[in-house]
Amino acid sequence: MNDLILLSLVSGALIIILLLRFGVPLQRNNLLLAGCLFCLLYSIFATWLVTSQVIIKIPQLTRVGNIFGYLVYPMLYLFVRNTFYPGRLWRKTDYLLLLPSIFYIINMMPFFLLSNHEKIALLYGNFVKGKEIFTLKEGWIVSIAFYYTLRALWCFALHIAIGILIFRNWQYDRLNVISLNREVFRFQVTLTLLFLPLSAILLIGSLSGASWWNLSALNLSLSIPMLSVGLLLFFSPGILYGFRPLNFIPYNSASTEFKKKGDQKFPEGLYFAPANHDELELYTVKNLEKYKSRLITFMNEEKPFLQKGLTIHVLSQQCNIPVYVISAVVNNGFNDNFNSWINKYRIEKYISLSNNRNYLNYTTEGLASESGFTNRASFYNAFKREMGITPGDYQKRVIYQNA
Repeated sequence: MNDLILLSLVSGALIIILLLRFGVPLQRNNLLLAGCLFCLLYSIFATWLVTSQVIIKIPQLTRVGNIFGYLVYPMLYLFVRNTFYPGRLWRKTDYLLLLPSIFYIINMMPFFLLSNHEKIALLYGNFVKGKEIFTLKEGWIVSIAFYYTLRALWCFALHIAIGILIFRNWQYDRLNVISLNREVFRFQVTLTLLFLPLSAILLIGSLSGASWWNLSALNLSLSIPMLSVGLLLFFSPGILYGFRPLNFIPYNSASTEFKKKGDQKFPEGLYFAPANHDELELYTVKNLEKYKSRLITFMNEEKPFLQKGLTIHVLSQQCNIPVYVISAVVNNGFNDNFNSWINKYRIEKYISLSNNRNYLNYTTEGLASESGFTNRASFYNAFKREMGITPGDYQKRVIYQNA
């Protein structure tokens, strides 16, 4: 058992170093994977300190492992989410994922403030009883035993959330939207499955109170995903690059842009292919029109463009279409860039409000704000670029027509 733990600690440290040295510069999202593995690594280390009773020599680290234990699955969830919906690594709502760790720190603060001698005395009492840390009652709000059940439920709930993310994006894999990135997609699936034994053992062991559930079983369940992820990264280092850029590219029978696969010939049309043209993945005009229709329907019904500061990442989450698909459809299906495409809807809304007698008392800036524009400058620039005249000239025309 000690050899397995030592191997997992060494391999985990090596993986984290490699991720930080080579993975993060390629994809910032790999920082979250490194964070997940670091929290897992420290959890293994903290559990080993207790099982080996080395913790008595460094009592300052007592109970600290649980803080990181609560962060393993949040980091894993963010890594998977940001792979499918890239954008800002950390969003405001992500702070909610820290609540269990924060609650644990607050509850255990009286214990953390104890002197080293007092901590050692408590630890000795535990080891003499022979039931390790599970018998110790600590915390000024709830007992320490509560946290093992909470952590198990927390990890399992986040594992389900990760599974939902993967299932939602599986439909795009079936439609060949991410076929060229299946290595990354399959990595997410494999990674989730590798962590499944850990969340399952935590849940079953904590809720059942089985005789086999002890720190040795916990250490084994922590070590398995760490070693498995190391092997996975060794055989699939390409996932560190993340999704490759995809574009819709026109193709005709006389074109030499694509490499033919054997004697296979492709009909004329529009295809979803990597920007470097090294491979070919069919993505027909029919599918392009389907996604255009989905986006148009969503924009007309939900009107997300009325949100100030709307980004492609926010829209991706709202309409449940990956960022890279929206980008490709907007660029190639609408022949536009994202900001200009959104502003066209806002300008259309502005024009609609300008012709509505209920808004005749609104200023130009007021109408622009109601239409989703953040500030005057962005509105004026977008309006003149789209309409060819300034908003002021247009407003005068509207007033003249309604006189």
